Amino acid sequence: MQRTEPTYRYVSAEGPVTPRTATPEDLTAVAGRYLADDALSTYVENSLRGYGPEHLVLVELRSEHWLSADLGANRPTQPDSPRPGTGAPEGNPAAT
Repeated sequence: MQRTEPTYRYVSAEGPVTPRTATPEDLTAVAGRYLADDALSTYVENSLRGYGPEHLVLVELRSEHWLSADLGANRPTQPDSPRPGTGAPEGNPAAT
């Protein structure tokens, strides 16, 4: 099914955590997922200068329990969209 609108999603993870001082490499790896390359080095430099390396903490979680849900997965977003694999519109039992 094609979704034209984002759905609400939920995730929780439980397990032991290990806090440690973040290194410049840690900051680069984490922030690099979200920032463009041209902004990344500036962000890392400013973070280290503004907070000091001793105040930047990385918390690592070893997940033991994981729960996730797509809270909109059971709600059709396009009422006339075909059911997967059938080509039949949803909600039309005669088409099966």
